[in-house]
Parts: sequence; C-alpha cells; structure tokens
Amino acid sequence: HVHDEARHVEVFTKRALAGGARAYALASTELSLHSLLDESDFSAAALLLNVLGEGTFLDLLRFVERHAPDAATAAAARLAHRDERRHVHFGIAHVRSRLALGHEERESLVAAAEARAAKLTSLSGLNPLVTDSLTLMAARSLQPPDLAEAGAAVRALMQTMERNRVRRLRAAGL
Repeated sequence: HVHDEARHVEVFTKRALAGGARAYALASTELSLHSLLDESDFSAAALLLNVLGEGTFLDLLRFVERHAPDAATAAAARLAHRDERRHVHFGIAHVRSRLALGHEERESLVAAAEARAAKLTSLSGLNPLVTDSLTLMAARSLQPPDLAEAGAAVRALMQTMERNRVRRLRAAGL
C-alpha cells in the first residue's frame, strides 16, 4: 500500500512538472492526512483511509482519466485507480470483518469517523483550487458555454462521490 502511494505521488508530481506546473500539497490535504496519523486503531484508520478517503479518489481518478489532457495522464489515472480500487476493497473487507465482532466495534468505528469529521469541519467538498483545476481540465475551451458544461461535470462528480461514499459505507456494513 505504501509503495503504491509513493508511486502515485511520484507519477503525478512528474506529470505536473512535465506540464510546467509546480506541485505542492494543499493545507487541506495535510490536515486530512494528519487526522489519519492521529488514529491509533488500525480498523478505524482502514475505514477513514481505505473506505472513505481512497474511495473518493476512485471517483476523482475516473474523472481525471476521462478528461485527461494527454494519454500519459489518462494512463497514470487509470493505473492509480486500479491500485486504489484494491485498497478500497481491502478496507471494506477489513471493516466488515471487524463489525462482525460485535456492536462495540460498530460504535468505535462510527466514533472514529465522527471525530475525524469534526476535525475537518472547515473543509467542505473539494478545495476550490482542485475544483477549478478539474473544471479547466474538463472544459473543451475557455469559452463560457464549455466552462459551464465542465462546471456541471464537476458538480456531477461531487454528487457521484457522495453517492459512492454512502454505497461503500453500506458495503462495509455501516
């Protein structure tokens, strides 16, 4: 898992640099990742990272693959999606097996998810820089009709992310 994530960081950083962009982590990303490091229970971390966090990336990576500006970016998104799908399936299976142990396990996992949500209340949806970037990536041009269509695609992505987040939680037994 760690090797997969390191490869993803390297590949997408190289894609950004090849396109002339600077690559950096957003403060919101750092806050989100830090909240995972604070989690002392492996199963709770699996729920937060594998089911919720990486689950969201499945939808983002499909969007990037569909709207990629070039074949290399599309391939990188497709291959990263394959890895993330494996991580999500692991997380769902692990959480499901943990929940089979009893009611106290469910309460513990729900409490971990609620605690993380409370830490991240300042973050709602995608960071505006990410939303703007996805909109520009999806737009066929910078003309208002194309930007409006791309904005609608990003809004649809956010709805898909929410719907799939609930679906994954249900698949995990929550």
